[in-house]
Amino acid sequence: MSRSRTAWLPLVLLFFAGATPLRAVQFGATLDVGTGPATWDQVETEGARAQGTLGASYRPARMLGLQPELTGDFGLTTEQPVRTAFRWDVMGRLHTRGDVTGAWLGAGLGGVGTGARTAALTRLEGGIRSGVGPAGFRVWLARTSFGVRPGVGGSFGDTRGDSAGGKQIVEYTDLGTRAALDFGRYEVGATLVRRWGSAALQSRALRSVAWEMNAVWWVRPSVGLMASVGHSLPELSLALPGARYRSLGVRLALGAAPRRGARSAGGAPPTTGTAAGTPRLVLATPDRLAIVGPPADRAEVMGDFTDWRSLPLVRAGEGRWTIDTAVSRGVHQLNVRFDGGEWVVPAGTVAVDDGFGGEVGMFVVR
Repeated sequence: MSRSRTAWLPLVLLFFAGATPLRAVQFGATLDVGTGPATWDQVETEGARAQGTLGASYRPARMLGLQPELTGDFGLTTEQPVRTAFRWDVMGRLHTRGDVTGAWLGAGLGGVGTGARTAALTRLEGGIRSGVGPAGFRVWLARTSFGVRPGVGGSFGDTRGDSAGGKQIVEYTDLGTRAALDFGRYEVGATLVRRWGSAALQSRALRSVAWEMNAVWWVRPSVGLMASVGHSLPELSLALPGARYRSLGVRLALGAAPRRGARSAGGAPPTTGTAAGTPRLVLATPDRLAIVGPPADRAEVMGDFTDWRSLPLVRAGEGRWTIDTAVSRGVHQLNVRFDGGEWVVPAGTVAVDDGFGGEVGMFVVR
């Protein structure tokens, strides 16, 4: 990809960053750390594979009916033969509004490296998402370009491509799909990615399909235990092979911590309702929450995504209430109340100890 085609990417990212005041931004982050045995392709070397990834995102208010999002990731991986590779990327996306189905387009830039060997990357992507009950499904198409000096491909094939500034430009396209089930405390998912496009992939020794199956058990609202098994794609920009791997690790959901006493302001400590007519969280997307509740004149919600301030719900039909608000993907907490009564944990969430003598409903947004 030429410089003229990539010069606009930083402008896109700055647009996302400055589109709204900081007070309108809703932050979210996750930290994954794991390790396990791996067998590297081509060299058939066995060893341990450790990996850590920090991801962060924010979503400002919607613009022109679209939801902007800015994401950033930084990761470290121990690769064969006993060396550490790093990667980072920053990406801006625009999401269409949709309770169940939606689409997005994005552009970003990043880098990867192992010591003195580094490569800059640009990425364009688009995808669609859909969900039914606890099931979620995504399909995306991403085009990645990076520049390497002649010979960096090594044993991983010919990296012939367009020349720019003494470097060879390599491009490839990934088609990916992910299906997931969310049961509150438990999540299971499967991912499949197919790669085309790079001249280096003409070598039959290189793998062009990656897959992974994983599960997360949320032992606390912000702490999950992870297990995964899969086969990764080669990192062409660093001449690193793919690997068959198994991994155990920990996921931390990083977000605004509740303030002491905030949930009990204006009412009794939250309780878990069990009687008929108990409110239920029936929809949780990055754009909207929907709750079915008992007959009432007004309803309110507060959670980590409101900084534990009470916000009114909007009536959307008999017994149905909604709120259009930016909620980052990941684990969140909330409570609801009706006609100024007690704050309660809605069904459809997992009641957990809030650490202040009460309970809060834990749910996941994808």
